[in-house]
Amino acid sequence: MSKRNIIIAVVIVVLIGAAAGYYFLYYTEDEPQQLTEETTQVTQEQTSQENEQTVEETQSDEQTEGEDGEEPKSIEEEIAEEQKITFEEKYAYRNEIRNPFGNIQKQQSEPVVTKEELTIPFRLDGIITNGNQQIAVISTSEGPKFITGNESIGEYYISNVTDEQIRIRYKYLTVYMKIGGALVE
Repeated sequence: MSKRNIIIAVVIVVLIGAAAGYYFLYYTEDEPQQLTEETTQVTQEQTSQENEQTVEETQSDEQTEGEDGEEPKSIEEEIAEEQKITFEEKYAYRNEIRNPFGNIQKQQSEPVVTKEELTIPFRLDGIITNGNQQIAVISTSEGPKFITGNESIGEYYISNVTDEQIRIRYKYLTVYMKIGGALVE
């Protein structure tokens, strides 16, 4: 036999073994145990004792219902009596009514800043271009900074650096600054 035929035979044997294992694992059940005389006698005695107890309980229940002359109780009340549960008041009401909006304090609105009133604490001195990357040279009170875009200086976010200007976002305003520090719309 060649190696190829041996490998095929081994694979077939492994698959048949796996299928047989799967079958015996999931599809065969244990055979029921055969009852002997002792086990049947024990089960018969247990069932007869259970029947006697249930008959006695029903008779005692009928006698108590007949003697009291009361209407049958609901299932919840019977369970409560058995478990000794006491029902408290359903709801505990308050004398005070709480205002759900009372704790909300009005936020002090910041003064609205327009583009004309906006003063930016830095100046664009120049833009360095290296291939397709631009670096903005910015003068601040702390000295010069080099910014490539998507960076912030304080509350001012520089989102874009182009060949001639940078785009600055301050809160809800967007302005453009040209080289030299002039603001453009």
